Amino acid sequence: MRFKHILRLCIFVTAAGVLSPASAQVAPQVLGETSPLAELTGNRFYGTWWLSFGPPPQRPLILTMTRSGAFILEDSVDGGGHTPTGASFSLIQGSWARSGPRSAQALGLRFVYDADRKTRAVERVRLSLAFGTGFDRIQGELQFEEMGCTEETPPLPFTVPVCPDPTTAQTQVQRGPAPFTAIRVPIQAPLN
Repeated sequence: MRFKHILRLCIFVTAAGVLSPASAQVAPQVLGETSPLAELTGNRFYGTWWLSFGPPPQRPLILTMTRSGAFILEDSVDGGGHTPTGASFSLIQGSWARSGPRSAQALGLRFVYDADRKTRAVERVRLSLAFGTGFDRIQGELQFEEMGCTEETPPLPFTVPVCPDPTTAQTQVQRGPAPFTAIRVPIQAPLN
């Protein structure tokens, strides 16, 4: 009788995922999103979002947030050619975490390049995000904090950028916060 009880307990624990390798990992940054209610409502920040940013005409950005808490943000002006100074930017890469049932905070980093494609600065990019009335739209704010880089010549035939540590450096130039809106990019989209 005792053996059957232990066997049932082992089967239950295994079926519940308690002993699976995935359950041994640290919970992702998106706490609470695996509940039945979250599955029904789509209460998930992760996925790909189409952002509209800035004053009209609003410029588009693409935000991809992973279930594990990483994100990538690409601005439509990143490649250069749109700014009067000829500046261009790297992709924004960072981490995000829920700050409430319908809100999240994120912090990312990117490089700023001058017209000659030399690294001019490193930027911290802060995002605050909140679901609107439904779970297919986000409202939020973006803030850019720039810290200048210098150029040094190592004992090599080229120069290298030397940038401050963006985790501790003081902001030299701040832009924002500025509002944005975003819609979730569906898995299915029109073919024509």
